[in-house]
Amino acid sequence: MRVVITLFSDSGSFQPITRDRPVGLLACLNKPLLERRITEFVEAGLTEIIVIAVENPQAVQELVGPQTRWGAKINLQVFKDPCGSRETIERISTLIGGALLLVPCESLINVDYAKAIAFQQETSSRWVSVYSRTAIDSCPDPNDAGPCSEFILSQDAVETGALLFDPEFDDSAPTRRYECEGAHVKVLDPKSLWIANMALLEGRFPRIYSVDTTDPSSNIVVGHHTKIDKTASLKGPMLIGNYVRVLEGAKLQEYSVICDGCIIDREAIVQSSVIMENTYVGAETSLEMTLAQSNFMIHLGIGVWTTVADPFLLSGAKKKVIYSWKDRLVGFAATMMLLVIVSPYLVIKGTLRKVTGKSFFDRKTIMIRDIHGDPTSVDSATRANIFWFNDSGPLASRLPALLNVLSGRLKLVGVRPLNQEDFGLYTEDWTRQRFEAPDGLFTPIDSEGASGQAEDEKIAIENYYTVTRNFREDTKTLYKAFFRLLSGT
Repeated sequence: MRVVITLFSDSGSFQPITRDRPVGLLACLNKPLLERRITEFVEAGLTEIIVIAVENPQAVQELVGPQTRWGAKINLQVFKDPCGSRETIERISTLIGGALLLVPCESLINVDYAKAIAFQQETSSRWVSVYSRTAIDSCPDPNDAGPCSEFILSQDAVETGALLFDPEFDDSAPTRRYECEGAHVKVLDPKSLWIANMALLEGRFPRIYSVDTTDPSSNIVVGHHTKIDKTASLKGPMLIGNYVRVLEGAKLQEYSVICDGCIIDREAIVQSSVIMENTYVGAETSLEMTLAQSNFMIHLGIGVWTTVADPFLLSGAKKKVIYSWKDRLVGFAATMMLLVIVSPYLVIKGTLRKVTGKSFFDRKTIMIRDIHGDPTSVDSATRANIFWFNDSGPLASRLPALLNVLSGRLKLVGVRPLNQEDFGLYTEDWTRQRFEAPDGLFTPIDSEGASGQAEDEKIAIENYYTVTRNFREDTKTLYKAFFRLLSGT
């Protein structure tokens, strides 16, 4: 039996976070709804899948990727407009014969599809509609027994949208109803997406996401390459994705979902909220019953999308912050001041080198990126020779490069400049975030004393710097980097 997954839901209520993707690509417990549906069917042994998209099919294709991904054979079809379940199956059945199972992508159904298929065979029904006796439609205040303890339990089962079709059986027979005890959530708006996340954490969909319901507070899932400060507090159930940084004193309370690439800054509080991928939550920011993506958020009690203008409260973790002319002027003045301070050393050191037959300065070749183009591409970087002392200590070796900072080739503070061959190492989304800050002479790696750390840790430090950088943070980075290099620590 082939599975047909439709992405037909209107994305209007999710705007602006669905400008470049359909509803089915929004994260549900840190995975797109479409990925959750695909993996659900693969685990059930249904590996031939047809995905039908209407809005933003390019984004769907990027997620689906190679047809063998997730162990399934996936065929993407594009419809001009959404249509009903029967019409969809009729269109597909003319292209691909045989039995089909149609399900909407924008829903969660805790159903045993093997039993539903067996029911269809026992009743010899061409059409079987799957119903659920437990529809999750609302959640009370999180201070109550739990954010997903309230359900609609209907005497009449609720239609889930899942439909089985088998052309071998008699078409004249009426459509049969298969009723399951499992829970069901339709993701139609931001509130229902939030409910779906909370219900998964609550353990209402064990076939999709299993949790230990005996002690919910212990259900804390942390992804790989995630760094959580030892002073941060965590209380489950919660899920923290991959490549996340949780800073000092942050409080992640129960029913929190932190998706990939997020940064939770110092003393921030998150409770009963879903923080979508690549979002920065600022220091001392408090979010409760909130769905947030980049600098957009919706509080479930209010139900209106809000744009947060202050990037240090809530912003995209990939947002570029460009210096104003005042900041550039101050940077120029700071470089001049440093040059005046170290110029006696540069003159004496260079003269001694000339006496011994060496050049006044050595040269070091690096790639200088253009952050206004595509900074992740080696084609947007130019090879540059900067002044250097190859025979000196950590700080003294780079002091001649202050002349290159003065000429505008480098920033005084920024991320590490790369060699040409290094660009190929930064291909994953989470590694490319650090490119949105300029190349600098003094780096956050220097200020943290992390030159001996693993590359993943260095990238995480630079990602955090990229999001939080401003004049004040650059001043702190410069000060710490200068004295760490001076002391050799």
